[in-house]
Amino acid sequence: MCQPFASFSAHFTSIALVFATVGLLDAGPRSSARDDALPPSATAGDPHGDCLPSGDCCAAHELPGCDYTDCCLNVCLVDPYCCSMEWDETCVTEAEFLCGLLCTGGCPSFGDCCTSHGSAGCDRKACCETVCRGQPHCCIDFGWDERCAEKARRDCPNVCTCASFGDFDDNGAVDLSDLSRFLNCFNGVDGDPVGPECACADYDGDDRVTLADFVAFFDVFTAP
Repeated sequence: MCQPFASFSAHFTSIALVFATVGLLDAGPRSSARDDALPPSATAGDPHGDCLPSGDCCAAHELPGCDYTDCCLNVCLVDPYCCSMEWDETCVTEAEFLCGLLCTGGCPSFGDCCTSHGSAGCDRKACCETVCRGQPHCCIDFGWDERCAEKARRDCPNVCTCASFGDFDDNGAVDLSDLSRFLNCFNGVDGDPVGPECACADYDGDDRVTLADFVAFFDVFTAP
């Protein structure tokens, strides 16, 4: 039987059960063979099976369950086949609907990556993806909790060390003095990883200051 992580939302469970009852989460016609394959006790609201780390929740595979327990539980509460028989294309479609940003490529989302807030994901794409790879619940559940923010503060220094991208001197304007410091940090895709002094130049968090960061810098460049 699947067991929820502490982060799983009881509120979501109620919604999923209501949707399952009225059929709103039906991802498409299901064959009688698919239904006939289920154990007799498998019904919506009872995952009936194990959320084993058997494969990507966002791709079909032959084993039941998937790698991220929260997402697996969300899907199997509605469709027990996914935890009893195999994780097929129907399960994937349900995961796209039921697992927040996990299968939709939804980063960036809304909210400051460095502080907790009430929506899944955060507003800086690379940081959002970095955090959600290590803490999938940050993109699955309804909120970016303190664990997500703590990981962002640890793993996204370009976002959390720099109060505002491009504003090296933190004076509220991205101006010529910031441009000079940005160019001093610019090292291209083949350069060595930059240090914390270049956090305000590394928009995408790849530890290098490249043309992509240069374009982002000029988007916020304000005045001479």
